[in-house]
Amino acid sequence: MEFILLSILVVLIQLSDSYLRYLPFSSRTTIIEIHRLWIRLLIWSIVAISFYYLIFNYSGINTVSYKSILMIGWIPYCLISILTIKHQSLQHIFIIGMSLLWVIIQNNWAAMIDVIFFIDETDESIIFAHSVSYLLLFIIMLPVERHYFMHILPQNSFWDSRPQGYYIVLLPIIIGAGHFILWADGQLIHSWPERFSRLYLIFAFFFIYKYVLTGANTFYEHGKTLRKMQLLKEQVSSLECSNKLMKNNHQQITLLRNSLHNNYQMLLKLINENAIDKVQNYIHQQECLLNSTKIISFCREPLINAALSIYLQQAEEFNIIVHHKINLPINFSTNESDFAILISNLLENAINASQKQSSDSREISIIVQHSGKQCVLEISNRYDYDFIVGENGLPKTHKEGHGIGMVSLEAFVNKYRAQVEFLKSDGWVKFSMYWEDSFVC
Repeated sequence: MEFILLSILVVLIQLSDSYLRYLPFSSRTTIIEIHRLWIRLLIWSIVAISFYYLIFNYSGINTVSYKSILMIGWIPYCLISILTIKHQSLQHIFIIGMSLLWVIIQNNWAAMIDVIFFIDETDESIIFAHSVSYLLLFIIMLPVERHYFMHILPQNSFWDSRPQGYYIVLLPIIIGAGHFILWADGQLIHSWPERFSRLYLIFAFFFIYKYVLTGANTFYEHGKTLRKMQLLKEQVSSLECSNKLMKNNHQQITLLRNSLHNNYQMLLKLINENAIDKVQNYIHQQECLLNSTKIISFCREPLINAALSIYLQQAEEFNIIVHHKINLPINFSTNESDFAILISNLLENAINASQKQSSDSREISIIVQHSGKQCVLEISNRYDYDFIVGENGLPKTHKEGHGIGMVSLEAFVNKYRAQVEFLKSDGWVKFSMYWEDSFVC
């Protein structure tokens, strides 16, 4: 009975640690992923209880068996989290390091309780007391743990900086590894100097926490400045484009007005000559000329309309076939600047990718639709080459000056809790994004 009881206590300890590692991702994962994660963790916990029972039954309850299970048993739980919450390997490594520091801190406190109250008990009793003390400390400290672990993880783009991202990720593991290795001995009770030496890990944990948050805030402010500069660039470009269109239209309309009398005379002459075919051809030419003076309006929002006009015009200049279906709602509550910057960068990336194609295989499709409160953006382009997807599930770009595209996309996804998917199939790269627009009618 004591073997199964201790096995359950150890599994509860490992589940409590898994809960702390889950908290940073809780607001970044879907309900389906959360359910899948905890179902897998609980299934493994049942298997682990049986496995630990066999170990204790074979070797007995002693320091070596107990510490071995604690030091190795957490690995499957971490692997389950990494495999369930995908494309966030760096974040998982950082959280594992921070939870390692916290686990060592709590084990140290539990060990102090053991020494104070159970020093004269048998090793088996001390091991049971240690497990119970650890769980009680976890429950008592849960409000503090939830607060720090819920906010410990910055946005995904923070980890993309190289090599600084790797340094930050590995820092807590490097700090905790030394104490973790020293704890891996056959000794159940350590000296007071050793216990006090681990108390500094509390400061290491909070210093790393504050350092990451401060660094993230600096990173976000820098990104916000870049996005503002990009927005100003788009606004200036849209004004220049609109001014150019107005000038062209004015010139063309002036020419049409000046030649209108001559056109009437030409039509009357052709009609009098009964040259019906020539009349039809002449009318068709005039219709084409009138259509060239028309400004295309994709939607009601001027910035979004300007962004679409600029980049679709650029696509035509590069002999790229463009298919578009734009249907934005009248009451569009998504920030116009956010969406204009996003769509500009995505179209720019699609145009750059299309230019690598041969002239007869350049094609882009853009669809913006809404149904109820659900908005959909799809941009597809022909692309015969491979592309690399990063840790965050977004394509990597190595062309200087175009990294802002994925930054603006990730900022939009985080702000509007959008769902994004990149697929490559049959020579097409397809980007799809779904988000909820709360004021869509």
